[in-house]
Amino acid sequence: MTWFEETRFKLNFGKDRSNNRDIIDNCLNTNKYKLCTAAKIQLKNKKLFLLVTVDIPETKNKIIKGKVMGVDLGVVHPAYVAVNDGPERSLIGDGDAFQKQRDVFRRRFRELQRCQLTQGGHGRKHKTKATENLRGKERNWVQTENHRISREIINLAIRWRVETIQMENLKGFGKDSDGEVETKHQRLLGRWSYFELQKDIEYKAVMAGIKVVYVNPAYTSQTCHVCGKRGDRTERDTFICTNTGCDCYGKPQDADMNAAINIARSKDIIK
Repeated sequence: MTWFEETRFKLNFGKDRSNNRDIIDNCLNTNKYKLCTAAKIQLKNKKLFLLVTVDIPETKNKIIKGKVMGVDLGVVHPAYVAVNDGPERSLIGDGDAFQKQRDVFRRRFRELQRCQLTQGGHGRKHKTKATENLRGKERNWVQTENHRISREIINLAIRWRVETIQMENLKGFGKDSDGEVETKHQRLLGRWSYFELQKDIEYKAVMAGIKVVYVNPAYTSQTCHVCGKRGDRTERDTFICTNTGCDCYGKPQDADMNAAINIARSKDIIK
């Protein structure tokens, strides 16, 4: 890249978790994407970053009209997907591994904070450097996990030829009427990265020509997907239908699977 007074720069993509190398290659060499004029160079931590906007055309995939994929995001399982009418369903991600890794980061944070309290002299910036580095590593890890999970969801949506992806509208989740986080949700929201995951799913779906809508999350995990009656969700993440006239009466079901089907079938769309 040539800049002011013929100064030349070499682009360094690093680990390139976001596939930037292929994106730039498609702009400059294959002309599949359009490189927009709104580009700038940013100086941050003694490093230069090139910020560019790319126009990526929508991909046309074969779809089945009216076929909807419901995506249920949770803590035990990062994601469970199912369609509104059909046998297709899948568990995505390892919730235990995800939480264990986040616990490792939390323990390391506490250790570093204790060390900072016992350190004498030096400035605040020197003391907090290790903490900031660890925070950056955790952020990169979360982003990588969300990109991986969202890509797997979109690949399934393309393979199953779904027309629409439906997800729960989680705005205000876990907060009371005053906007404060409820005590029972504090630990969960401290680990919450699913709003970012939803946005990753959303932009990848648009690129694949799949529509994304959000639905009311009320009772999706407490309603039987077979009879539509309210049942019981246990602490072990199973759902039990209490309707004696239902074929699923008394039979434990995966609560996330049940919720994903209900989300896919929901007509309560948030405008």
